[in-house]
Amino acid sequence: MLIHSLCIPSFEGIHGEPWIYKTPHHPDYRRDRVERMVKVALATSAAPTYLRALPNNGYLMVDGGLWANNPIMNAVTDALACYDIKRSQLRALSLGCGETAFTVDAARSGGGMLQWKDAIRAAMRAQSHNALGQSGLLVGRDNLVRLDAPVNRRAKLTLDRRAKMTPVAGAVMG
Repeated sequence: MLIHSLCIPSFEGIHGEPWIYKTPHHPDYRRDRVERMVKVALATSAAPTYLRALPNNGYLMVDGGLWANNPIMNAVTDALACYDIKRSQLRALSLGCGETAFTVDAARSGGGMLQWKDAIRAAMRAQSHNALGQSGLLVGRDNLVRLDAPVNRRAKLTLDRRAKMTPVAGAVMG
């Protein structure tokens, strides 16, 4: 039994729509109350370039990062909608997993599929920064903290067994 309210993003693949698993912290949130956390964890982390989609009662779930790579805005919106609090009373902590810098260099500025083959990195970074910016506008920048590994332009992290990761600590205010 969970003691904290949760909103965990996933992506429903058959209809191509965002999906948020929620604990029953509001009377309207009844659908997910019996879901096992292991199933929710598999659904939110099914990175489609590495893992199969997760079947879920007639749906196919894939990684929530497709639309909510940084789900801070989901959490802030849900807290403000479900609890009788003022925006200034909300404190938000956003935990990141590290970020890779993305810039439009001379090759990319000319356009083309080959030059933009890694465009997903740009989309993920932009979504994360946008969610932080919107959340900061809603609750106040002083009420929002983002902890993330520092940007390392030389590091390449992969999600397969070839990955050689070195622990990095750092904090970045969002």
